[in-house]
Amino acid sequence: MDTSRFLTVLRAAVLLAPLPMTACGGGGGGPAPVVSTSIPPVAPSLYQVAPRASLGSNTAVLATGNTALANMPVGTVLPLRQSILDVSPGSVTPFGNGGVTLTNFGNGGGTLTYKGSQTVNGVTGPAFDLNIPSLAVAVTLLPDGTGGPCCGYTDVNGKPVDVLNYTLTGQWNAVNDGTVCGICTSMGVTGFQTPSGNVPTSGQASYLGNGASPNARGSVSGMIYTPGSAGSGTQTATVSGSASSFSINFGSGQVTGTLSGLKATPLSNGVAGTPQDWNQINITGSLSGAVLGGSTSTPTQPLGSLGFGVGATGNIDGALYGPNAEELGAVWSLHDPKTLNTAFGVVAATKQ
Repeated sequence: MDTSRFLTVLRAAVLLAPLPMTACGGGGGGPAPVVSTSIPPVAPSLYQVAPRASLGSNTAVLATGNTALANMPVGTVLPLRQSILDVSPGSVTPFGNGGVTLTNFGNGGGTLTYKGSQTVNGVTGPAFDLNIPSLAVAVTLLPDGTGGPCCGYTDVNGKPVDVLNYTLTGQWNAVNDGTVCGICTSMGVTGFQTPSGNVPTSGQASYLGNGASPNARGSVSGMIYTPGSAGSGTQTATVSGSASSFSINFGSGQVTGTLSGLKATPLSNGVAGTPQDWNQINITGSLSGAVLGGSTSTPTQPLGSLGFGVGATGNIDGALYGPNAEELGAVWSLHDPKTLNTAFGVVAATKQ
């Protein structure tokens, strides 16, 4: 396969493919807006940080010498390290990463199975089978971001957010099945994880996203949920940016980082408004083998109606990807205890 051509087509599909404007569809260039502008009142305590992302009961697919997203064979199954939020009538509830019961989605996981390159509605790119056993979701996500009705859901859709050589971040929505969730929405990361034996045991390395260095690739993407009057809730904005910076001390396992230069684009009835400056996110965590985990926080509060207050906190969970830890991908979250705003998203970065 022509690797450079595959990645060029794949990235073009990621950047250009619009999702349908359904109850949870949205345009390209970031996560698909989950438009739910009228949700019945709920108790403020139901607004929580998105759950920690994990693989559930799945096992990571490890990178080998020439393994890359560009040359993976049709039928390759990629486990999702993801968080799921249920935006149901009456609640905004964290639902783990796709578990084995309707009340605890923490252990079942989800997968993307590569179906090859297709052309749909003029968009050429990869198609994936999305499978979330605990939610009974089983649908093919097409290159234009569409999926379709499935398994009692009126619509399931999703798309990649960012594609590096070994790391893929993405987002999906399952809308209105009437029993499990009103709108289940997820942010996740997958790819070819670094074997633990190939992670350095000494020294230090930097991982940067686009905007942080001319040689960096990767981006930051996410969604903001805001409680309204009497506890009603909706997704009010998308988050986008490219300046991520991670420092990993392989000897101690310490991980520090920042997501900066972020923009929040407000949504009103599914229509995007003018982007505004959003919070910097500070990251502190640790590395165990190729898996990283830690906490997030907001050091300052920017101007703008969508900014999170100082002291907002959350989590970050991800891994190193590529045969020799060439890339980093993770899922992040934040929760503002004063406003009850919550946000979660994904980040990808490349080793320098």
